[in-house]
Amino acid sequence: MAEDQTKEADRILEEALERAGARDPREFYRDRLRTLKDADPEGYQSAVGYYRDTLIPAVASGEADPLEAWTEYGRTLAQAVARGRTVSIDDSGRAHPYE
Repeated sequence: MAEDQTKEADRILEEALERAGARDPREFYRDRLRTLKDADPEGYQSAVGYYRDTLIPAVASGEADPLEAWTEYGRTLAQAVARGRTVSIDDSGRAHPYE
């Protein structure tokens, strides 16, 4: 993963966050990575590999929507840290299978 590619992915994410008025997830995800590193070094390496080989290239190239890509990375981290299932919550508060 090239430093230029990471900078471009960061720039694209920051622009998308500003347009959407969304909160930057990166610090929260760094905390999850620290937890994962201590609890499951193999899972940590897998999450870092996903970041390096999937997330950053997809966002930097414009192949993936940055907010969707980072949300998927968060889901990947959550699955690595804790058991459970991913759901979507609608406006009424009801849970539905995640797509």
